[in-house]
Amino acid sequence: LVDQQRRQFERSSEHCRAFAKKFSRSELAPRIAFIDAENEFLAGSYERAVTAYSDYQRTYPSDSMQSKAELRIGLALQQLNKPDDALPHLVKAASGLDQDKTMLPAVLALGDISFERSEWKAASEKFQQFIAVSSAESSGVDDAMLKLGLAQARLNLFEDALKSFDALLERFPQSPHR
Repeated sequence: LVDQQRRQFERSSEHCRAFAKKFSRSELAPRIAFIDAENEFLAGSYERAVTAYSDYQRTYPSDSMQSKAELRIGLALQQLNKPDDALPHLVKAASGLDQDKTMLPAVLALGDISFERSEWKAASEKFQQFIAVSSAESSGVDDAMLKLGLAQARLNLFEDALKSFDALLERFPQSPHR
């Protein structure tokens, strides 16, 4: 974990694989497999991350980190520009938002995919959901507010769009979207 926290993902993965090889039946094995997959994701090795998370899900189907793995698979596939493959994972992850607020990035990703596809109503709904649940410190809120306003404008909801843009400027006066 220390190597991962220091952003030394390859070294952390080496430790994870050595542990898994030596202690495959340990009660920590699911956690180590998840950390190994996280290393790939955090390093930007999204193809390998998808494989590692999928292996984790298959090997440890009852482990408590399954929903986080589902989210990461969806986000990795989105990064790989595979939105059709990402959607079922993101939808499943977002469905757990009521119980687990760490699934919030799935909602933003679903909004982004809808926005990129010019599905303005769906994008608007997801961005509104993301903004409503997000804290002020949440990453991506100002982008979501901008895209919400743009989606509303595309839906000819100009008053709503102006309100969204005003809210963006009020909530994030230092935003690069200013």
